[in-house]
Amino acid sequence: MKFSLWILTVVVVMGCADTKTGSTDFPEPFGYVTDMEDLFSEVEENQLESFIEEFEFQTSNEIAILTIKDIRPYNNMMIYATDLANHWGVGKNKKDNGLFIAISDSLGRTAIATGLGTEKVISDEFCERMIDSVMIPRFKKKEYFDGVQEALQLLTHQWSNKN
Repeated sequence: MKFSLWILTVVVVMGCADTKTGSTDFPEPFGYVTDMEDLFSEVEENQLESFIEEFEFQTSNEIAILTIKDIRPYNNMMIYATDLANHWGVGKNKKDNGLFIAISDSLGRTAIATGLGTEKVISDEFCERMIDSVMIPRFKKKEYFDGVQEALQLLTHQWSNKN
């Protein structure tokens, strides 16, 4: 699956490219939700898994969520999220219909990466609004599940209404 790399292009053109060195050992997914930072309870993780699984069953669109403490050797969360989503294969090959949410409370960073097919329906600006107006305010209160759940509901509503 090819995720949009226009952000990388803009960053490179501006001379602020993310520098990564050496090989990257990406974590392996545990399911739709890979909570390596333990931001969700088991019940919350199961609720997110069920929501995502049902959405994929109804639409074929794929969603994955990762919480992680460190993204080294990356400096840029969006580039990390994009590369990891490609590595994991989030989305169907021919449709590029994936959406990947990466959260690092330790680093204070969040990113939403979309496949090229998804990007036609959910713009980068819409994803940024979800992060800035929904997720970050909840995360500041340590309400990670509520922030992710609300953002997922709005993202999937947008996605469903434009397909």
